[in-house]
Amino acid sequence: MKKLVALLLLIGCILALVGCKEIYEPQESTEEEARVVMTLKHGNNTYSVKYELYRAFFLTYKSTVDGGDESVWTGDSKDEYIEKIDGIIIDKILDIYSTFALAQSLGIDPYSTEVGKLINDYINISVDGGVIGGKTYLGYPGYTEYLESLWKMNLNYSVQTLLFRYAIVTDMIDEYFIGNLTEDDIDAGVLSLGALKYTEDDVRNFYFGDGCVRVLRTYISEEMDTDPEARAERAREAILDAAERGESAVRDEMINQGSTTTVPELENGFVIGKHNLSSFYYSDLTDAAMSLDVGEVSEVVSIHDGELLKYYIVYRAEKSEEHLEDNYAQIAYIYVRNTIGSRYDEVKEAMKGGVEYTDYLKSLDRSEISM
Repeated sequence: MKKLVALLLLIGCILALVGCKEIYEPQESTEEEARVVMTLKHGNNTYSVKYELYRAFFLTYKSTVDGGDESVWTGDSKDEYIEKIDGIIIDKILDIYSTFALAQSLGIDPYSTEVGKLINDYINISVDGGVIGGKTYLGYPGYTEYLESLWKMNLNYSVQTLLFRYAIVTDMIDEYFIGNLTEDDIDAGVLSLGALKYTEDDVRNFYFGDGCVRVLRTYISEEMDTDPEARAERAREAILDAAERGESAVRDEMINQGSTTTVPELENGFVIGKHNLSSFYYSDLTDAAMSLDVGEVSEVVSIHDGELLKYYIVYRAEKSEEHLEDNYAQIAYIYVRNTIGSRYDEVKEAMKGGVEYTDYLKSLDRSEISM
C-alpha cells in the first residue's frame, strides 16, 4: 500500500513551530482536481469534497480492492468493486471532515488564520528539514523535489495541506478536552486540565464495561520479513496452540514469534476501548479485539500505521481488579482518549446520512484515475 498518510505521523510530532523561514508558493489545483465529487453536511455546515482527495484515496487502496487485476474496473462486476472501494474512501473522508465538524461545534475554526500559519510552518519543515520532537527530517533539495515526492504518494499540494489541517485541528480538539494531560499527570492525581471532567468511578465503569477489552498483541511488519503476511499466519498458528495453555504461554509465544511495543505491555496487557484508537489507522484492529471472547486469538489483521504495513495477532485476556489498580494511570488515560474518540464517532455517524454524490462521481470511469 502506498503511504498516503505517512506525513500525518510527521506532523503529529510537531507540537509548535515558531517563525517561518519562507512561505512557499501555493500550487493551484487543476480544474479537474477541483471538481466536487460529494458533499457532506453536519448541522449548518456543508463540506465539499474534491476529486483530488477522492483520487488520492482511490489510488492508495486500489490494489487492496482489485488485487492487482485492473480489468475489474471495466468488467461486468465493476459496480461491486466500486461500491467496495467507495466504502473505504468515504470512511476515510468522513474521518477528516467529521474532525472539522466536531471542531466547529466546539468553537474551533479549522480555517482560521492561526491554522493557515501552522500549515505554512509544516510545509517549511517538510521542504527544508529540521529537528522536531527529537526526530530529524532531512527535507528535500528544493520545493520542486518536495512537490514531486507528493505526486509519487498520490498527493497534490491541496490534498497535502488538507491533511496538515486535519492533523492540526485534531491537536486543537485534544487541547480543548484535555489540555496537556499525560499519564504522569494522572499518576500525580490530576484528573483534568481541559473541558473533559471525570472521576475514578468513570474509569472503573469503563474498564469493566463491555466497551473495553484487555489484550496481548504482537505483529510482523513489512521490514521484518520478505513475506510478512505468511510469517504472521505461521505465528498465529503457534499462538493458537499456546492459547490452550493460557495467557502466560501466549505471552512467551508472542515474544518468540513477533514484535511487541514494549515488554511491559506484554506483561500487563494492552487495553482497547471502542473509540480510543484512531479509526483512520486502527479500526480493523479495534474491531478484531472487540470480537474476541476471553482466551480467543484473532485472525491476522493487516494495519498500515502511516509508516509500515503490520500484520497483528491479538489475544483477549482477562480483566481484573489487580490489573486496574496496577495500571490505573494508563487505563485512565485510555478512558480519556476513548471518551474523546466517542465524540468523533458520534459526529462521523451523524454525517454518514448526509453524504450526497455529484453526477461527476457517479459517471466517473475508475479505470482512468491516475496522477
